[in-house]
Amino acid sequence: MKFDSATLLTIAFLTLLLFGLVFITLARFSVRSGARWWVTTFFLGASGFFLMVVPAGSDSGIRILANTLFLTAYACCHAGARALVGRRPVRWSVAGGLMVWPLLILTFDPGFDDRVSICSLLVSAYSAATAYEFARGARREERSRIIAAGLCGAHALFYLVRSFLGPALGLGLLRTEATIGHWAAAVALEIVLFAAALAVLVFGATLERRGLEDRQAAYTDFLTGIGSRRAFEAAMAAFLSNTKGHDPASLVLLDLDHFKEVNDRLGHDAGDQLLRTIANVIAEQLPEPNLFWRLGGDEFALLLRGYDQERAQVMRDGLRKTVETSSRIQRAGAGSPVSISLGVAEVTEDAELADIVRSADAALYRDKTRPRAVRNVVNAA
Repeated sequence: MKFDSATLLTIAFLTLLLFGLVFITLARFSVRSGARWWVTTFFLGASGFFLMVVPAGSDSGIRILANTLFLTAYACCHAGARALVGRRPVRWSVAGGLMVWPLLILTFDPGFDDRVSICSLLVSAYSAATAYEFARGARREERSRIIAAGLCGAHALFYLVRSFLGPALGLGLLRTEATIGHWAAAVALEIVLFAAALAVLVFGATLERRGLEDRQAAYTDFLTGIGSRRAFEAAMAAFLSNTKGHDPASLVLLDLDHFKEVNDRLGHDAGDQLLRTIANVIAEQLPEPNLFWRLGGDEFALLLRGYDQERAQVMRDGLRKTVETSSRIQRAGAGSPVSISLGVAEVTEDAELADIVRSADAALYRDKTRPRAVRNVVNAA
C-alpha cells in the first residue's frame, strides 16, 4: 500500500469514525464522563477528513467546511475534557469553533499561507486549553489524565510549529502539489496517532475517575457529607500504625439523646435534617473537620490529634454546650430540646482500635445514663 496523502487522509477518516462509534458505547456506560462530547469530536473530525479526500481547491467551500468541522471538533474535545473532570463545558467555545473559520474567510479572505497559520494557531490554542483541563486538579492516581494532558500539549506544540514554520518549509515558497501533499500526509498521520492515543487515554481516565468516585462515595456518609464508618476505620488504622513518638490523641464518640423520639414525633425526614445540621455545626468547631465521621444512625466519632485526656474533656464539654446553645440545631429539633452524650478515650501506643472504641463507648454510656441536671452541674464547674 502506498501511503500517499489520499491514503492517509482516508485512514484518518476511518480511524476517527471508528473511535466515534466506540465512544457511543461509552456514552451509554457513563453519561457523566462527557462521552457525548467525544462522540461528536470524533464524528466531526471524521467528517472533516472525508471532505479532505474529495478533490477540491483550497478556496473551495468544501475546504472551508472541512476546516470548520476540524475546529468544531477541537472545541468539542475541549468541552469533553471539561465534562470528564466534572466541570461544565463552555458552550460559547464550541460555538466559536463552529463560527470563527467561516467568518474569517468571508470577512478577510486570507491567502493560502495565512489560512494555514491561522487554522494551525486555533487548533494549537484549543489543544493547549484541553491539555490544561486534563492537567488541572489531576490526582496522582489519575495517570491517564496526566498523560492525556502531555499528549494534548505536544499536539498543541506541533500545530504551533506548523503555524510559524509551515509556509517557510514549502507551502509559501514552493507551493507545489507534491509539497502540499507531503504536508497533508504528515498532518493526517499525526492526527491518526493523536486520535488513537487520546481515545485510549480518555477511556482510561473515565475508568480511573469512576473508580475514584466509587471510593469517595464509599468513604463519605451519604446523609451528612462527612466521613463514613469505612473512612473512620481506614483513618484510625493508618493513625494507629504510626502512633509511636506522636503527640497524644483522644477518640470521642457522641450520639443524640432521645433521637428515636424525634424520629417518631417529627418523622424521618426531620430526623435526617437534624443529623445534617448537627454534623455541620460540630464540624465547624473542630480543628480538623476531616477527622469527623458518622458511624451510623445518630452515632458520630471524632479524633482529636494532640489532645490528651484532660484537654479532650474540655473539648467534649465545649461540643455539648455548642449543640445545646446552637439556634440552628434547636430549630431543627422543632421544639424538642436537642442534646448529645459524649465519651472520650485516650489513644495510646500499640492500642487496638476495638479496645479504644470500647473504652469510649463505655464512657459514652456513663454520660448518657447520668441525669441531665448532674451533667449540667459538671459542665458548669
